[in-house]
Amino acid sequence: MFQTFTTFFEVSRYSSDALLWPVGVLAGGVLMIFVGRQKRDSGIVGKAMSFLVLPVLMFIAVVMLISVLGDGRKFTEALRTEHCSVVQGAVTVLHQQPYSGHSSGDLIEVGGKRFDVNYFRYGVGYKQTISHGGCLTNGVLARLHFLGDTILRVEIQQPDTALGPTASGAGSSATAGDDSSRRGSAFGR
Repeated sequence: MFQTFTTFFEVSRYSSDALLWPVGVLAGGVLMIFVGRQKRDSGIVGKAMSFLVLPVLMFIAVVMLISVLGDGRKFTEALRTEHCSVVQGAVTVLHQQPYSGHSSGDLIEVGGKRFDVNYFRYGVGYKQTISHGGCLTNGVLARLHFLGDTILRVEIQQPDTALGPTASGAGSSATAGDDSSRRGSAFGR
C-alpha cells in the first residue's frame, strides 16, 4: 500500500516563538524609557537603569532579534532551494525530556542521524518534545529535513486513505521512496 507524508512542522521566517524574547525586551525597554521620562526625580537607581542597564538590555535584544531573523531567513531559504539534508526512517527515542525540563532534550535517532529536540532551547527550528505533544515518538516513520543539527521540516508517514493506486501508479501524492513530494503543491510552490 502507498504511504503519504503529512507535514507536522515547517520552519518559517517570522512565526517562531524565539521572536517573543527580543521583541518583548525591546517593548519593555521603550516602556521603561517612557516611564523614566515621566519620573524625572527617580534617584540614583533610576539613573543607573536609564543609562546602564536599559541600553545593555536593548542592545542584547536587538542582537537576538537580528540573529533570529537571520536564522529564519537562512533556514527557509535552505528549504526552498533544497540545500538541506533529508533523513527518513523509523524514530528511535533514546532519551525523553520531562515536561518540566531540568534535563537534556529528547534524544532521537532517524535513519542513523541523532537529533536533540529541546523544548526549552532558544532559537528557530523544531523543538516540540514528546512531553509537550511532539510527533516524533518511538516507532513513527518520519522524514526530517535539517541543516546542521536544526530540524527544518518534520513529515510523518500516514497510511493512504485512497482505495489504492490507479493503473498508472499515481494513487498517492508521495510514496515512501519518492522525494519529489518535497516540491508538492501543498505549499504553493
